[in-house]
Order: sequence, then structure tokens, then C-alpha cells
Amino acid sequence: MQFLQHLLELKNWAESGSLKTDLSHFENSFSTVSDSVFQLLEGLITFYREPKFPFSSFWTEAVGTLARLISGGNLSNHILKKCSKKLEEFEKTLLQVILKDQHINRFQVQHYVSQSLVTLGSCSLLRKSIIPLLLSEVNSFIGDLDAINQVQTSYDVTRYENIFSLFWVLEQLLQKENEEGSTSGSSSLRTF
Repeated sequence: MQFLQHLLELKNWAESGSLKTDLSHFENSFSTVSDSVFQLLEGLITFYREPKFPFSSFWTEAVGTLARLISGGNLSNHILKKCSKKLEEFEKTLLQVILKDQHINRFQVQHYVSQSLVTLGSCSLLRKSIIPLLLSEVNSFIGDLDAINQVQTSYDVTRYENIFSLFWVLEQLLQKENEEGSTSGSSSLRTF
């Protein structure tokens, strides 16, 4: 019930124009939003540790609200200061669900979890932490493949299959980064 309450509060903040205004003189607003974000992250981490299929659009909406909140307004730095460890834990939880899932319907679950990572990555502030996390997993995967090749042992096929979802997320986020870089680059060229 508290999770829903925090989600509704945050969704109202994200959809209202109040994120765009200067809230520096409302310290309580910063605190309320940060506390709600923290509680929202707690709920999301709990759900995603053992996701149930079929996914409700409710979870997707919660992740979208989180990304919009951090993307916009003067609150993002305050939220990141207070919730950075919890955000990092959430990103790692999503990643582990993708990589460690061995259930028969894992591809459907991975699709939704991957989409959640892409939604988080729509926020450039979060994308800066997600991309290195993904690249670290790619390096780990490459290292494992190299070690297996050296000793000629068998490899966990499930992990091999699961890495493709991670590659898809990485591709989406890098494309988004490239699009934003092209847009900002071409707009700065127009100012000359």
C-alpha cells in the first residue's frame, strides 16, 4: 500500500509542472520527493528480485515515472544524492534478473526487464551509470569465454543465451546516446 502511495505521489510530481519550477526554497518538497523515490526503489527492487509473469503495466509505469523524475527539473541532483546507492542497487538487480534467470519463460521476463533498463536509460543521468555497468558485464562474459576456450570446458548455455538481452539493452542505450549527441552537436553547430 505504501508503495502505491509513493508511486502516485511521484507520478503527480512528474506529470505536474512543479518539477520545472525552482523548488530550492521548499526543502520539505525535496525531502518528500527523495523519500518517495527511495521507497519506490525499495518496492521495485523487491518486485524485480522475483518478477512474476505476466508483468503488469503498473511496474513499467513505475520505472517510467522514476526516469521522468530524475530527468526533469531541479530535483534530479537532490534525488541522486539521496538515492544513488539505491538506484545502483536497482540497476544491478535488473541486470542480474536478465543474466541469472533460468526459468522456462525467461525470455518473456527478460523482455520486460530489458525494457525497464532501457526506460531507465532514457534519462541521460542514469544512462551514464547503466552503460558502464553493462560494459562491465560484457567484459566479464568475454573473460569467461576466453577462460573456457583455454581449458576446453563446456559453457553454461543459459548464460550464453541470456547475454543477448544485455546486448540488446546496450545497443538501445548506445543508440539513444548517439541520437542525443547528434542532436546536441547539430544544435550547437547552428548557433555559429
